[in-house]
Amino acid sequence: MISMSDVEQIHTVFFLKLKDQLDNDFIRLSVELSDYGCMLLPIDFSNLSTVLSAQNNNVICIIKTIAELEKFKKIRNNFFQLGILSGKVNLIEITSFSETPNSLAIHKKGTYKSIRLPMPVEYIGKKICQFIFENDRSLERWPGGKRAKLPADINNG
Repeated sequence: MISMSDVEQIHTVFFLKLKDQLDNDFIRLSVELSDYGCMLLPIDFSNLSTVLSAQNNNVICIIKTIAELEKFKKIRNNFFQLGILSGKVNLIEITSFSETPNSLAIHKKGTYKSIRLPMPVEYIGKKICQFIFENDRSLERWPGGKRAKLPADINNG
């Protein structure tokens, strides 16, 4: 569930452009994500390496044609695969095509989300924001145990 405390922080989400110009999907999705406190920024293939150098980036890709699928496969094999497996990139793939063969290992890592088309933009926006907020909460989680041991506890047990 998305709460108001999540919306107070602005989350940056990158929209991978597979065409030269932005289409209507970007505008509609940008409006929907802005309601949840997410800012959608377009990025093309040439600027992708600078984005992937930072930690924990969210990237959305909408694939509707076979030409876009082929271009995305090249990009994914060259750039995304290592970034997703290392946890630097959270990839949200919105497509009507089948998932890639390596998606099971990526699903277990928790850095990949696949949304099947056709779906309403409201549903897609909600699922994207849930995925982003869940990944942000996992970064804030304490990596140790549930209870810290004080020096007095170490000697006793």
